[in-house]
Amino acid sequence: MIKTLYQCIWAGMFCGLFGALGGAEDGGHHYRGIFIPIFLIIMAYFQLNTSNVLYLSILFATFTVGYGHTSPLRMFYEKLFKGNQFYTNVATRGTIGKLMACSIIIIPLIKQNWILYGIVSFMIVNTYAWVSWRCLRSFYFWKIKLIESEFWTYFVLGLATSLLVYF
Repeated sequence: MIKTLYQCIWAGMFCGLFGALGGAEDGGHHYRGIFIPIFLIIMAYFQLNTSNVLYLSILFATFTVGYGHTSPLRMFYEKLFKGNQFYTNVATRGTIGKLMACSIIIIPLIKQNWILYGIVSFMIVNTYAWVSWRCLRSFYFWKIKLIESEFWTYFVLGLATSLLVYF
């Protein structure tokens, strides 16, 4: 069990690094939008031995949902909250967190681990809603400046998905 927890943490670290690389000034969004879904699909396939994990491909579409100042989702919440940036950020990113949680629903459909799914969905949604939009400290990885909030957001996504897959 300890070995499996280490594997889940490593999966989270992989996703966290590629998610943060996708937000780096010198990075490209393909690091998070392509590599994270591919990694999670491959991990789930080898652990669960079913082609049904290909439904995780919906993650590719979920990663394309915009949350910047010109995205329709953000503009909707800005109008709803009359320009209040705090509520707009929480609602916009929380919605994306809900979409991410829905994107991995195939795993509990296969494994019937619905209580764990509820827990990890809560983790994903709240990390997106409360952490992802904040400018936390930065750190360097391979001489590339990364932002902690992006690392932690995608770390939680990778950790949560791997917990569902392995437990």
